[in-house]
Amino acid sequence: MMPHELQARLDAYPSLSRICVLGVDPGTMISSMTRLAPWFIRVLLFKVIYPLVLYLSLNGLVRSMSRSAGDSLDAMFGVDEEGNPLKDKYFNGRALLETSEESMDAVKREN
Repeated sequence: MMPHELQARLDAYPSLSRICVLGVDPGTMISSMTRLAPWFIRVLLFKVIYPLVLYLSLNGLVRSMSRSAGDSLDAMFGVDEEGNPLKDKYFNGRALLETSEESMDAVKREN
């Protein structure tokens, strides 16, 4: 609900209406932050299982950090069919998704 409400409030002010609110789900990323994790998580999960899942599915649940960064950049600098910047959109990786009906309902966001 928060991105829709934030975009609606920004659009209400002419001086802020050019700010675009986007949501991007980066997926589970493999990074060096796991160096302090227990052995099972650090070695078996992040060195064996996740790289195998990453290799088998490109836009799956596990993505490389460079892929997630690229997805975020694509969302930030993307444009719609008319050449306008994207506003009030949600992406799972590079796939555009619709949020729930409740999150798009302005009346329910007010309550």
